[in-house]
Amino acid sequence: NEIRTFQARIVALVDSPGELNDFIEIRVSGDAIRESGGVAAGMSGSPIYVDGKLIGALSRAISFDASPSPFALVTPIEPMLDLVGATRQLAADQQVARGVLDIDPARVGDAALSGYTEIELTDAVPAEAVRQLHPQRAYAVPIATPVMVSGMGTRAFEWFSGGLPQGVARSGALAAPGREAFLRELGQGLQARYPVHVVNTGLPGRQATPVGALRGVDDLVRGGAVSVTLASGDVTIGSLGTVTYREDDVVLGFGHSFLFTGDVEYFLARAYIYDTLANLQTPFKFGASTERMGTLFQDRFQGIGGMVGVKPRSARMNVRLTDEASGEVHHYSVDFVQDNTFLASLVFSSGLSLMDRTLNKVGKGTVAVVCTIRGAGLPKRLERTDLFTSLNDIAVPGPLQVAQVVFLLAQNEFQDPKIDTIDLDLSYTPEVRLARLVSLTTDRETYRPGDVVHYEATFNPYRGEPFAVKGQIRIPDGVRASRLTLHGFGGPRPSNNGNADGNAPSFEDLGQIIDLVEALSRNDQLTVELLGISESDLGEHDQTARSHEVRSWVVSGEQRLQLKVEHAPEPTGEPEMPEHEEDPEDEPKEDAPSEEQGEEEPANQGCAQLFFC
Repeated sequence: NEIRTFQARIVALVDSPGELNDFIEIRVSGDAIRESGGVAAGMSGSPIYVDGKLIGALSRAISFDASPSPFALVTPIEPMLDLVGATRQLAADQQVARGVLDIDPARVGDAALSGYTEIELTDAVPAEAVRQLHPQRAYAVPIATPVMVSGMGTRAFEWFSGGLPQGVARSGALAAPGREAFLRELGQGLQARYPVHVVNTGLPGRQATPVGALRGVDDLVRGGAVSVTLASGDVTIGSLGTVTYREDDVVLGFGHSFLFTGDVEYFLARAYIYDTLANLQTPFKFGASTERMGTLFQDRFQGIGGMVGVKPRSARMNVRLTDEASGEVHHYSVDFVQDNTFLASLVFSSGLSLMDRTLNKVGKGTVAVVCTIRGAGLPKRLERTDLFTSLNDIAVPGPLQVAQVVFLLAQNEFQDPKIDTIDLDLSYTPEVRLARLVSLTTDRETYRPGDVVHYEATFNPYRGEPFAVKGQIRIPDGVRASRLTLHGFGGPRPSNNGNADGNAPSFEDLGQIIDLVEALSRNDQLTVELLGISESDLGEHDQTARSHEVRSWVVSGEQRLQLKVEHAPEPTGEPEMPEHEEDPEDEPKEDAPSEEQGEEEPANQGCAQLFFC
């Protein structure tokens, strides 16, 4: 709590080109310097005066200077003064952005407000501790109902609003390009990305309005209820408000933004209001969206604007879920806004919620997924099948992979996919269908180029009897290596380590992305491949990998097996018979390899190199 002084002696000036690298060189001394052990961290900014006039700020010191009068640099005050005007401008811009408005207490006609000198336009009232720091400030919040979600289960709602935990996301995400960006997308909930509060109504999606109440107050007239929705159907996501103005088919409302996303294409719908709920902060209307009436095109600071009678582009997700244990078949459908920004998040949250609703539990099981995606901007439809199993939570991985595929298409760099249909055919069984690869054997150890390797992969299923899968793979004729590795693995390639972004392939068009997604390894696949073959040794039709569908099993694990490749000796000219009196067969053969020496010894004969052949 005490300001102390020290002495400064100017020793030189540093005059570099420009102003930002100009300095005043000084030597400092005095009790404050001595007691501090020199120029200490935290002293930067100390004002330096000459004859009572400020010349600059102490800014730099020389390391390991233990002299009684250490050396230091001063930043001149002239370039620092340039920051004054810029700081004032940035402060003014921030106040406008935060909505802090100065008011004249003398012109306030209400005695209760006469003590305020500022009004802050804010999305939410700050904490009590923050309000105590500004006792003269009043806070004005938008009178907006929150984003209301109907038809979504508890955990799906929590992950939609607050973000998907990274541990859950990484355990089920597909090892594909853009995976890390996808995980970041789902890891950030709606409340973190937009200035909104999300509320779970606890109501079902389609039955969120009472019978006989399917119409709002006329057709979106002034003073009537209006809804802006991102999804409708078995899951409904949207916000309620009031129509402010209507001119022909143009409707204005809210008086504030919805998500503040600018030019948009959201659903504009009627709304049914149950009641207005009292709230200590701000009361709000509680209701539900009904039938769609048009399209919202403007989501701005001052309000929303839409057009009645214009059909918005949408993406419909149709879900058919079969419970193999009970034989029951469930059908769902949800319409999403065709917005690539958060379409993947809507697909995952809605799909997970529909799974939870049908299974009515969080638990083990196996799910087969057949996904078909169509879009006006897709060069062809995308079809992918996969199998998932879990010992604790089977509802997550299927919707997660579908959402990841949607994200990859929606965020592609080539063209707008304009996804309009996502068809999901799901089959569920409570059994855990998991099989681990425990061994990989071949019919022999040594082969020649062109030989066919017959292999057998043995699996140990979860609480079941072991079974085997047999196959064969041909060694290319042009192989020159003496040893190869037979590598077998179940499911996605383990060498990706869950991160395909590091070696992401380059694409030339959207069609190549679709081809990659369809060709990615499935969880029910066994892949057997030959490693150690040079690209130059491969012929036009040579294949170095084989895939097997291990029907109804999610396979895991990997095995490696070394194979010897025996090459025919290269033909040589017939050597002349040396002129010896003894029979050549009687000559001692010191250099002849024995059978125990193996196949690689002859290659070392006559080696003239010092360290290797």
